[in-house]
Amino acid sequence: MDSPRPLFKQPRLSAATLMIGLCAGFSQVVLLRELMVLAGGNELSLGLGLAGWLLWAAAGSLGASIIPGRTGRPGLTGPLLLAGLGGIVSLILARLAPAGLGWQAGSVPSLGQSLLISLTALGPAGLADGAAFVLVLAAAGRERAEPGLLSWLYGADSLGHTAAAALFGLLLVRWLNPVALVSAAALAGALAALLLSPGRGRRLVLAWCALLAAGLVLSSSLDASLRARLWPGRQLAGRAESPYAQLLAFRSAGQTDFFASGLWLFSRPDRQRLERAALLPLLARPGAERVLFIGGAAEGVAAEALRRGRLSQVTAVELDPWLVRFAEQLWPAEKRPAGLKILSGDGRAFLERSQRQFDLIVVESPPPVTVQLNRYYSREGLAALARALRPGGVAALSLPGLEGLVGRLQAQQLGSILAAARTTFGQVVIMSGPELRLFLSPAPGGLPVEPWLWQERLVRAGWPDLVAVRPDVLTLELDPFRLAQLAAVVKEAGPQPANGDLRPRALLLDPQLWGASLGGWAGLAETLARLRLRHLFWPILIGAGLCLAAMARPGPRPALLPLGVFITGLTSTALSVLLLMGYQILFGAVYVGLAGLLAGFMLGLAGAALTLGSDRWPLRPRLAGLALISALLALACLASLGLVQFLSQAVKTPAARLALVLLAGLDGGLTGAYFGLAGRLRLARARAGSGPDSSLARAGGRLYGLDLAGGLIGALAPVVLVPTVGLDGALISLAGLNLIPLAGYLSQAVFRTESKS
Repeated sequence: MDSPRPLFKQPRLSAATLMIGLCAGFSQVVLLRELMVLAGGNELSLGLGLAGWLLWAAAGSLGASIIPGRTGRPGLTGPLLLAGLGGIVSLILARLAPAGLGWQAGSVPSLGQSLLISLTALGPAGLADGAAFVLVLAAAGRERAEPGLLSWLYGADSLGHTAAAALFGLLLVRWLNPVALVSAAALAGALAALLLSPGRGRRLVLAWCALLAAGLVLSSSLDASLRARLWPGRQLAGRAESPYAQLLAFRSAGQTDFFASGLWLFSRPDRQRLERAALLPLLARPGAERVLFIGGAAEGVAAEALRRGRLSQVTAVELDPWLVRFAEQLWPAEKRPAGLKILSGDGRAFLERSQRQFDLIVVESPPPVTVQLNRYYSREGLAALARALRPGGVAALSLPGLEGLVGRLQAQQLGSILAAARTTFGQVVIMSGPELRLFLSPAPGGLPVEPWLWQERLVRAGWPDLVAVRPDVLTLELDPFRLAQLAAVVKEAGPQPANGDLRPRALLLDPQLWGASLGGWAGLAETLARLRLRHLFWPILIGAGLCLAAMARPGPRPALLPLGVFITGLTSTALSVLLLMGYQILFGAVYVGLAGLLAGFMLGLAGAALTLGSDRWPLRPRLAGLALISALLALACLASLGLVQFLSQAVKTPAARLALVLLAGLDGGLTGAYFGLAGRLRLARARAGSGPDSSLARAGGRLYGLDLAGGLIGALAPVVLVPTVGLDGALISLAGLNLIPLAGYLSQAVFRTESKS
């Protein structure tokens, strides 16, 4: 007689695992956003955050797998409370630990600081997530459980993560602050403990529920208090959570500073910066009629240009409409002048739709410290700028640094951006002032070089009461000696490949990322800059050859299954991070896509694991099935590469976003199928006497730990590979990596065939 389906045989275990996944899922999304804010919106922090989470989750899973052999049978109360508590403690650490680890409020942490902050903040939540899952497995009993139960519970946990990501992205992010979210998730887990395990520590659980309810009521003041610890010495003027970023504003000495995702955008009032951003481009293109401003300060700069320049039409594009309303609430601007059009949306996408429409385009955004911002400094983004210009038009953008303070790493970054600009623009003029301001003309000779020509244009403009744009300033910032000094520094750094969307060299060569200003790891960045795709293929081919030789030897081969689980975890997690980066490259709004892509991945994983865990599908686990999934994972990596490259040339539609979510679902589905089949095979061998341990908690915990350990490496891999060999090279490398387990499966199949003959 067939055994009952796990859903009906173990409903309490399924419900408990689902709630643990829900608690952990909310904690994961909230903490990843917090870490991304600390990193100034740098998407590489997603890889570091996932790596930190998976490291601690693997440690918790592997550690908890020992418990069933040392203690009695645990209940469900402990893991349910543990999952909620871990998220609360991690959020507190995320707010308190950065300052103790050398991070200064308002600055972008170096790569080393980001890693330390991730490991510190994610420790409690990751340990709780990994341990709670294994403790639920232990609660199933120490008897020999049916193989499908492991896959089923793995799917239930993933389904909880899916629900958390979907609820967060579609609803809760706009209404609940981070403290309220983790408190509500922990409260849901505690209430589930009361229902599913009523006889264990009921009074303690009720007291914990009351404490969480109080925290939920006071969440706004608690969130503000914790955030103040993160920004000591600053007066918080306002905060808001939008689907695009976490918005903060601070007041000091009559000025309000606005930050989005921890990255400074603009200040009000800031007359000097406003004049420079609005008026210097007008001097570069006098007589402009249609002007476009893109960036966080776009509205204020555009209004200043319209008032001073007597322009007929000015358009300002800002990605986040919440930011515009947030700034107006805290610092009401002057009445918006007639002729100013404010649009919300991705500026890069707007450029690609605007063919030959503008005389002047000004990108007033932060430097390329993120994949999103890099899109305006890449070869593709600069080409979109050129296509949006009318004949004789000019584009302007800026980078930080004086010519005398440009170090070797920043010189290489500037060289990469200039190489990208020169593929499209015939002339580049640099003005060296408080920032390096670049003026770009498609036609050679379209821009004046001599300071006196700029001064003549300033006199003709007749702008009164100027503070920052003056004749002496133009003479200083266009001084040939200073500009020659800058050119010599860039030339000494050597020729650089053009910065691109899929190969963001500017991101790799960012001095802040490597802490170069403090004598950090600039040398490592330069070494990584020399990495090529061929350098990755040799280790992969050697690994495949060693696996092929090892599996061909006679005798048992117990290492093949764990190796396959490890590489599958590595591939699936790396592919998830790369899809997030691909979303950012294509649409410039990873905050919007983060929850959707995570939900797609977890839904695919849950669906596959639940299907394989159900006895409706009495599959006989074979190594051939695992080999097939490894091959499909490699093909999924190549399909992702093809899709991103295709969409980069196509019109960005909702269907394109859906395609990436479906790819994330395929990635999760293949991962869930692999883990489900591997779990069935491991437990089937144990029941047949060929495995060392038939305990569901031990066998499942070790496989789960290996899956997470592979995910740890996979989360870190894009941090190195995307800025060096590019998104395309990273996906090709991942596809090749799956040759290693495939070689093992092939060798075993051939060896078995020869043995039978």
